[in-house]
Amino acid sequence: MGAAENKEIVRRALDGSGGPNALVEALAPDVRWTIFGRTKFSGTWHSPQELREKLWGPLFELIETPGSMTIDLLLADGDHVVCQFHTEGRFAQGHQPYDQFYCAVFRMENGKIVESDEYMDTQLIDHAFGAVARS
Repeated sequence: MGAAENKEIVRRALDGSGGPNALVEALAPDVRWTIFGRTKFSGTWHSPQELREKLWGPLFELIETPGSMTIDLLLADGDHVVCQFHTEGRFAQGHQPYDQFYCAVFRMENGKIVESDEYMDTQLIDHAFGAVARS
């Protein structure tokens, strides 16, 4: 697939136009998804199931109001797609504001996301959800 097709797959997966399961359906079975930093949600996961069970499930249990997500920039070059996006009206439990800004770099193969490197405001995560004890 070319850059334009890869860009469209990521757009539909993130903006909701591909349906409620579009992101999971866009993932390769052996996807590697990394969130950088040292927060309770930082780490690397290696399958859609692991993402659902160990990241997205625990995260959304702590979300009081999901709000909305908007793509601000979407660029593609070959098998890489870079997306800047943000959320608005999102609150963690206890009504802690959690309007986050993200940048994700996706690597695509055969129409599937095989890698995602995700960057965000880690201090906001600590503020909204509590900091991880550091040694």
